[in-house]
Amino acid sequence: MKIYSYRHFITGIFFTIIGISTIWTTNLTFTDTFDWLELGKSLFFIICSFLIAGYQFYITFSKKGLKEHDLEEKDERNQLIDKSVDAMIGKIAYNMIFVLSLLFIILWAIFKIGTLLWIGAAFSILYTMLLFISFAVIVYYEKKL
Repeated sequence: MKIYSYRHFITGIFFTIIGISTIWTTNLTFTDTFDWLELGKSLFFIICSFLIAGYQFYITFSKKGLKEHDLEEKDERNQLIDKSVDAMIGKIAYNMIFVLSLLFIILWAIFKIGTLLWIGAAFSILYTMLLFISFAVIVYYEKKL
């Protein structure tokens, strides 16, 4: 079999290793309810990782599959959708970090548990870093254009 895309081949191997390691590390005794939840979570990850690996191997070994994948990837409409989705995800994540920082600081004020304050501080630092990065990117693109 000829490998048409080494990048997809490596990705397929990576997801196969993830699936096998999930099978290997699943240790269930079925003594309580959480073992059934662990089983469901493990099965979900195993199935998803092997499906992704199978798709990657299909693209790797099939010239037709690679061609279809490349055409789909290069389509302008799909690129525009991907950029819009990435921008929306960034905005949602940015706002969620702010909300989580406030939530953990409020929870610390209510329960006086030090861990909640540290988590809130970590989210606040992350939010501040993202704020500075966004300003730096804006300045960069204003100077570039």
